[in-house]
Amino acid sequence: MEGAFQQFDSFFRNLAKSFGHAKGDLAAIGSAGGNEPVRYPDVDKKNDELLSTMFKVAEEGGWQEIRRSGSIVIWRKRLSSDVSFGGGDSERAQKFFVVMAKARIKAPARKLFDLFLDNSRVPEYNEHCKELKDLEFIGKNTKISWAATGRFGGGLLKARDFVTRVHYRPMQTGYVVVNRPEVHEDAKPTNKFVRAEVLLAGNVMMQAKDNPEETDFMVLSHVNPGGIADTTLGSKVINLLCANSPVTFINSLEAAANRK
Repeated sequence: MEGAFQQFDSFFRNLAKSFGHAKGDLAAIGSAGGNEPVRYPDVDKKNDELLSTMFKVAEEGGWQEIRRSGSIVIWRKRLSSDVSFGGGDSERAQKFFVVMAKARIKAPARKLFDLFLDNSRVPEYNEHCKELKDLEFIGKNTKISWAATGRFGGGLLKARDFVTRVHYRPMQTGYVVVNRPEVHEDAKPTNKFVRAEVLLAGNVMMQAKDNPEETDFMVLSHVNPGGIADTTLGSKVINLLCANSPVTFINSLEAAANRK
């Protein structure tokens, strides 16, 4: 596994040095329009902490390689109990793996980043996202969104919904999109969905050093799906989905970025 990580050594060192150097606001995702909402204080500080947590999880050991497909390599591990999830249920989440995948994508980093900025294009690369809406812009390059899935496991698992903070960060060497759980008055739990949590998620896009038209890409995801997923059978279904979904996600992302 160490050999697989070596190609990304400079990848993470550059990220750690540059994630604080934003290139300005992203008008494409909107603005909070003034001071931060009182119910979401210290937005920038918490975004920095979230980025640091993601980099820490990715860099630390304990990863087990579970699959390769073309340039895509997928790992998983259990997170330690001291990792903060921004209010998520970290104790229950320990039974679910955090999954990381890395790949070389044949598309420029900016094109990939633009896909994440455009809600209308999410179905092109995320097969599980059936509904999506932005609830509020709470700060610089930061919003709260609600999303819902379809049913999982051949109908065994009920559809999930999520309320998530989404932060977009341009860097000197590329782009990052990072997520954590949130609550919002306009998206209270209902009987239609099981409320789940994106405890920690990130998509990192860095321009490939040897080809500016390609991207060194990383996706990291840790989800607490709730409900029946807390059972032995449910956790097995979710962990299986998490292990296989990155291949479809990355291939679909590449295809969408190259679509006219």
